[in-house]
Amino acid sequence: MDTTRAARAAAADFLNCTSEEVTFGHNMTTLTYHLAHAIFSQAAGQRQGSAGPAVVGPGDNIVLSRLEHDANAGPWERLGREVAGCEIRWIPLVEGTAELDLSVLGTLIDERTKFVAVGGAANGLGTINDVERVCAAARSVGALTFVDAVHCAPHDVVDVQAIGCDFLACSPYKFWGPHAGMMYGRAEVMGEVLRPYKIRTAADMLPCDDSYQISKWELGTQNYEALAGVTAAIDYIASVGARFGAGATVGGKGVSQRRAEIVAAWEAIRAHETNIKARFLEGARDIPGLTVYGVTDPDRLHARTSTFGVGFGGRQGDPDALTQALTGAGINCTSGNHYNTFWEESLGLDNTDGVARIGFLHYNTMDEVEAVLEHLEHASKTFHK
Repeated sequence: MDTTRAARAAAADFLNCTSEEVTFGHNMTTLTYHLAHAIFSQAAGQRQGSAGPAVVGPGDNIVLSRLEHDANAGPWERLGREVAGCEIRWIPLVEGTAELDLSVLGTLIDERTKFVAVGGAANGLGTINDVERVCAAARSVGALTFVDAVHCAPHDVVDVQAIGCDFLACSPYKFWGPHAGMMYGRAEVMGEVLRPYKIRTAADMLPCDDSYQISKWELGTQNYEALAGVTAAIDYIASVGARFGAGATVGGKGVSQRRAEIVAAWEAIRAHETNIKARFLEGARDIPGLTVYGVTDPDRLHARTSTFGVGFGGRQGDPDALTQALTGAGINCTSGNHYNTFWEESLGLDNTDGVARIGFLHYNTMDEVEAVLEHLEHASKTFHK
């Protein structure tokens, strides 16, 4: 119980919530499907008289985003349509870009909107979404909100109170922890509104010492080794704040020492990654034929993470071949659709091939940025004709 309690306390500091609002699982996708079943199947059960108040049903609509990892689109779309029988609406992309068109929120979100899901940042391109604005629009009509924070969690502070969401999920392995899933769920909703699928003899409460730190939202025995790793990963981030951050000496009223250090860490990391983004984009502009997808305006670095989707275009710009050339030179990168489905619609790229993706994090140096640019310059001689 000590390991689980410690992990919940660490996660609560990381997310800025209470420990009872933290749910652990195998990964973000598993947690998302578990929550989706509760939301949409409850609607079907209510129509049959076997569940609590329906969250969403026929005649209602849910709003999703086109700029998503499919783990934050597929579960909601499929169960919303097949189980709840609701309308699916999509936040479109600004034509020719990889950014959401939030000007249409007032049209998409109305009094029949019951649920809205949006990603904090696009994992394939690094685009950062204005989740606060989306959640505010949803709250104005009483809709529940879910934020996929998997890609933004290793780049900037997560604050569920500032975002104003009902649910938020992320993956500790993305911020230097073990393979696990971690989800915030507002206590009122998780404890009173929704009913999870679980075995009859499992705890029927949110986690606390009375339930031996077992949550009704957690299926089966947890991976305690992974939970210990979650605590260690979050403590590592706090240590970055203690060493390199400013103003992290005291937590202040209602703020733990660890939370203050976590916030200070992200402030220091943000400053370093801003330098990385600026230099990479500056250098990339001088490489013949190279395209950096997503936000490239040097005055809008706040609108992207330090993850870059790149390519040379044309037949010889095959993302997999480019990735193999870079990894062969010791540059760690990936290729493919990265579980996204927007490539053709937004950028005219193949939905299977996607792009080559290069990601920088706080431990990367400016010398390493220069090395990546040098290898991309060399690759241009092969891939740009």
